[in-house]
Amino acid sequence: MKSRELFKLAIKIIGCLALLQGLENGIEATLVLQGYAAAQPGTPQYWAAWALIKIAAGLYLMMGAAPLVNMAIPRKADTTSAVSEPTPDPSQPNSIAAQEQTLDQRVIFDLIVRTIGLVVLLRGLQFLCDTILSAMRTSGSEASPHGVWTVYSALEIAVGLAMLRGVVPLVEFAFPAAAANEQSKTEPEAPQTDTDTIQNPQGPPRSPP
Repeated sequence: MKSRELFKLAIKIIGCLALLQGLENGIEATLVLQGYAAAQPGTPQYWAAWALIKIAAGLYLMMGAAPLVNMAIPRKADTTSAVSEPTPDPSQPNSIAAQEQTLDQRVIFDLIVRTIGLVVLLRGLQFLCDTILSAMRTSGSEASPHGVWTVYSALEIAVGLAMLRGVVPLVEFAFPAAAANEQSKTEPEAPQTDTDTIQNPQGPPRSPP
């Protein structure tokens, strides 16, 4: 299984959680509208707006969110992080057990960092939407410093995008030896020249008769 497929699986799980939370917000909006819950946490319009936003985001993430996958793990980079799966040999009884290999620790850590970056990005978008809804007076709460929350949401979005793209060198910091080995492999080797042949194009000197 490749890194892109594992990251897609993580995105679908996050989308399922967002969808469930959106349905929960829809129930809260209905309860506030019917008078079964206090309107102090927010107006019905506030919870209904959150329900629509989270349901739409959850459905989008559960469908795969191809732009997010391409942003986090491009197709060219995925070829280097693919898991080598050996072909099963019927003559060997332990071939099935040998086929079930785990991912490299560095690859797993990189996927976890990118997944956390996606969560931070979605959290920043949540703060931004909450700031917009509060500015529209739909939350029913008192006035809050919208500029502070806007800057905070922008910072979380920036950090989430950086972690999603792998700009933050967390993987290199956690696995410095693996990063050094990978960098040495990518560096082009200097062409080897035969100095002896260049100095003596006719071969070694002959002994006198």
